[in-house]
Order: sequence, then structure tokens, then C-alpha cells
Amino acid sequence: NQTLIVALGRSFDDTNNTQPLALPALDKAHAADPACYSCHKTLDPMRQVFRQAYTLTYHEQKDPTQTSMPGVFAFDGITKNISSPRDLALAMASHPRFALAWTQKLCYWANSSPCSENDPEFQRIAAAFESSGHKWKTLVRELLSSPLVTGTRNTQTFADQGMTISVSRR
Repeated sequence: NQTLIVALGRSFDDTNNTQPLALPALDKAHAADPACYSCHKTLDPMRQVFRQAYTLTYHEQKDPTQTSMPGVFAFDGITKNISSPRDLALAMASHPRFALAWTQKLCYWANSSPCSENDPEFQRIAAAFESSGHKWKTLVRELLSSPLVTGTRNTQTFADQGMTISVSRR
């Protein structure tokens, strides 16, 4: 769950209707409860990529039962087989929410409040970040010079929540 929060700005919840390609690592005892299944159908197969690489005490995984069980990334309509933490990172970095999530994180840092994700200026910045190959410098330059931060013109974010007076940062 923390991996999703960091990479995509989302968390596991019961609104994710994505069906994984397979459910090899599903915790059948816990996920038998329908209230738990809706999250665990995608959480457990994705968690397996960490279990393939590491033990529960953070050592190299040597248990053949764990190393041979495949992982699956399945979130917001995107499903991919994964077999290493690197595969998981690549799946998340290629997800449509990746650029939006990181643009939102920086926007929150700059303004001490979120930007409206439907704001055309926000969308432009996220697209510039994505088209740059996710270069952090591009995202910082585009956002910090944008009216979302400078307030030099009205944006959809300001219409939605008013002009934010951001916290002074060193």
C-alpha cells in the first residue's frame, strides 16, 4: 500500500475493479471475507514481488515456494506480470497516474494544498513531466514557474479552491 501511495498517489480500496491476471499469492483465509477480498485481490499478488526478493525479516529470500510464486501488478485498469522489485517500479512508472501523482506531490509542497487534477495547467505540467522521461528538473521548473504557484493568472485550481498563499520555504 505504501508503494502505491508514493508512486501513484493512491491507496488500495474497494473501488479498484481491476482484475489481476492471476491470484497466485492471494491470502485465501483472509480474502475469504468479501469485505477484504476487494482490496486483497490486487494487494496480495503485488505484495508477492517483495516476498520473492525478501523474507519477512528483510533478508534475501531463499525459500523456493516464495521465489517461484509470480507477482502481479493490477491497479486502475493496468495489469502486468511482475517478477522483481524493478518490474514493479517499471509498471508503476509507466502507469498513467505516475506523472499526475508526482505533479500533485510537488504542487502540495509548493502551495501547502493540492492542485485540482482536472485543471488544464496541472494537466499541462504533468504531460511535460511525462514527455521529458520523468525528469525531476523539468517538473520542478514547470510547476514552480506556473500560475498554479505564482498566481499570475487564474486557473481552475483557484476557481475550485481560491488562491492559496503558500508557506514560505527556504
